[in-house]
Amino acid sequence: MPSQVPPAGVWCPAVTLFDPKTDKVDFENQARYFHYLSTTGLAGLVVLGTNAETMLLTREERKALIATARRAVGPSFPIMAGVGSHSTAQTLEFISDAATAGANSVLVLPCCYFGGATTPQVLENFYGQVAARSELPIVIYNFPGVCNGVDLSSDFIEAMAKRHSNIVGVKLTCGSVAKITRLAAALPKEEFAVFGGQADFIIGGLSSGSSGCIAAFANVAPRCVVRINELYHQGKHAEALALHQKTALAEQAIKGGIALTKYAAAIHSATYAGIQDAPAKMAPRRPYVAPAAAVQDMLSAVDTMSDHKAYEVNEKSANASSDVQGKDEGLYRVQTEHSVIHGHVDNADQLQRHLGNRQVQLIAIGGSIGTATFVSIANGLVKGGPGSLFLAYTIYTCMLGLVNNAMAEMSSFMPVTGGFIRMAGHWVDSAMGFWADWNFFLYEAILIPFEISALNLVLKFWSDDIPVAAVVAVCIVLYFAINAFVVKAYGETEFWLALGKVFLILIVFSFTFITMVGGNPKKDAYGFRYWNNPGAFAEYNTTGELGRFEGFLGCLWSAAFTVVGPEYLSMLSGEVKLPRTYLKNAYKVTYARFAFFFIGSALCVGIVIPYNESTLLEIMSGAAGGAGTAAASPYVIAMKNLKVSGLPHLTNALLCTSIFSAGNAYTYYGTRSLYGLALEGQAPKFLKKCTKKGVPFYCLLVTICFPFLGFLNVNAGSAKVLTWFINIITGAQIINYIVICITYLFFYRAVKAQGVDRKAMPYYGYFQPYGTWISMIFLILVLGCYGYGTFLPGNFTIDGLFTYYMMVFLAPVLFFGWKFLKRTKMVKAHEADLVWEKAYIDAYEASFAEEAKGFWQEILEMFTCGMKGRKKSSEYA
Repeated sequence: MPSQVPPAGVWCPAVTLFDPKTDKVDFENQARYFHYLSTTGLAGLVVLGTNAETMLLTREERKALIATARRAVGPSFPIMAGVGSHSTAQTLEFISDAATAGANSVLVLPCCYFGGATTPQVLENFYGQVAARSELPIVIYNFPGVCNGVDLSSDFIEAMAKRHSNIVGVKLTCGSVAKITRLAAALPKEEFAVFGGQADFIIGGLSSGSSGCIAAFANVAPRCVVRINELYHQGKHAEALALHQKTALAEQAIKGGIALTKYAAAIHSATYAGIQDAPAKMAPRRPYVAPAAAVQDMLSAVDTMSDHKAYEVNEKSANASSDVQGKDEGLYRVQTEHSVIHGHVDNADQLQRHLGNRQVQLIAIGGSIGTATFVSIANGLVKGGPGSLFLAYTIYTCMLGLVNNAMAEMSSFMPVTGGFIRMAGHWVDSAMGFWADWNFFLYEAILIPFEISALNLVLKFWSDDIPVAAVVAVCIVLYFAINAFVVKAYGETEFWLALGKVFLILIVFSFTFITMVGGNPKKDAYGFRYWNNPGAFAEYNTTGELGRFEGFLGCLWSAAFTVVGPEYLSMLSGEVKLPRTYLKNAYKVTYARFAFFFIGSALCVGIVIPYNESTLLEIMSGAAGGAGTAAASPYVIAMKNLKVSGLPHLTNALLCTSIFSAGNAYTYYGTRSLYGLALEGQAPKFLKKCTKKGVPFYCLLVTICFPFLGFLNVNAGSAKVLTWFINIITGAQIINYIVICITYLFFYRAVKAQGVDRKAMPYYGYFQPYGTWISMIFLILVLGCYGYGTFLPGNFTIDGLFTYYMMVFLAPVLFFGWKFLKRTKMVKAHEADLVWEKAYIDAYEASFAEEAKGFWQEILEMFTCGMKGRKKSSEYA
């Protein structure tokens, strides 16, 4: 069993940082500070000690500070939490909170409010009752200066330690080396640790048998105090004493109180923690004030012996410690300050940030525009007619715009690998993250064979004798090859394929406009003819108003399958250069992309072809045979009907590249979502392994198994298989957006509870949280009604029910299964991890050598082969 005794060495009772405007705890910079201290060679951190101004903190703030420290330093770095209070009951409450938040031990002041009434019997009762019920090992804290003069004797401390095995140490801030000597003589070090309470008698304490010290001065010059301890234990007593004497002179300047300690830390060590405007953030909490200007000048002149230059902790030891902690799932994968090197360590995982602005913009298009936009959209037209199609796509696109608004704010704030699916686990519930991630992975994985099925359908434009199995096999090989190498190769491939999609969109939109005004071989200016005959609104399943309403619902289900986008940008987060700039820009462009691509497509399809066109009806019903399946796209059907030669071949060729591109994108997203599962410990550990180029190879191998479902096309018709996949995918897709909405509402609640200014974030989402509530309620209704047709008389089939609601049925199994297995709890607003990898990403962006480039600037550099751009980009090859 591991020892409960706190490790020997130097501990730092960390100060607390506050936002100078709001006077609330600044958790973001607090995490930076905790992390920095953990890299200086300290034996551990004391959180909520006297210097943390603990008595000025709320219970929620206390818990949140311990949790922040645990995330910042990783799971193995020792944390001791101060839990001092004036009553037994409240002390036990604080101990319970500390255990939940991740502390290893607790530092307990005596109950002392009534001073003289605090007799030895009261103290014995207090420590005895606390020890009997404490969840964590106890370190007694003897500090008469803050305890109404209550000074614990060495005899009392010894007796309590011998009586209660979980009393494992003491901190003596009473200036008594004699107590250290007596306790060290009476209690073995392997069972009880004696810590001095100041740095200026560390050598005296060590000489008397102490385990080290818990010193406020470690906030100011941690490496100096650590170095003294090291030199002493190395037998270099003369060197240790010389450094100790200099340190004692420096420490004398901060003896006047917490305000002095905090100001000295702000000007001498906070810089190394990456904290901007540290003197303001390290000022005491109100109503207390910062030191006077003259005192500040004096503290600025204090010589801390160049703490970060002359007295580096054993570098090999520090690096080894950092490497060990880097393997943990802590906040930063604790490494040295120099670990943020482009192309080497870009994230708190093994992925690398190689995607530029132009690639991000086009990849987002590649993931959102595929078969549905050019082929499957005809399903909606057949069911509801052009009016219902346009209306449904407009409404659904507006709802997805609200989802994009929420996703943009979260992703720009915290652009982590795995995107929204990991955010759900960190900000809502681990079980929610588990469900969301597996739902998204299955959604992406099933989309790959869907695209291959669609490709087989479209290839029959040229011949009915297409070797289906060969097409499937070629796609699998190509998808694997493109995704198996550096992400930049995928980015470049997808960039060019996505450009082809944009070109195709422009072709079909231009075709629509030119031919509707008479620019076609028939000289037929048909305009909006098909909106009048056969009409704008088709009847589906039944007749009359109910039939037209059901037709509108059919168009809405089509929109639910076709309109996508925000989730794909989120999944790119971990591999984007300057993520906060490029992702923010991409999310802003998404609104225009929604309007142009999706609403524009719904309008154009309803213009160029009537909903009762015979070839279209045959294809959508799966009854077409021979040449009837050749023109799978409504645009190609329209071109053939208007006797436009040549263009159908070009359109179909570009359509093939569009479909292939979508399958390629889904292979990438499926791989990254599975990698996110592995990072969260919700998939086998071996899936976390990446190649030297940052590709999660084992995740790719698992994902590439799903395209083999495309071989179903060999025995079943492509249209029928396509329908199966569409039904399964649509339900999963709607669930993705519901998860995003739920995650944002929890994120919004946490931001508000923790006093984070949303307007200071890279992207500020307007109309929140109301927009997210509206979209979530709408999406839940769509999901619940999606497969209603299965329950109509004469329509019920087992495969219909299964394909429509498979992902809905799977949801509670995944969510509650993980929740019961791991006993997870919903994340409370004040405990939500709004720090997470934020500081690490801040450091990455701050160290980035290049300035952010605009989309067109990157395009220009690409075509002009600008030498400046090529030289810089070579760093990432």
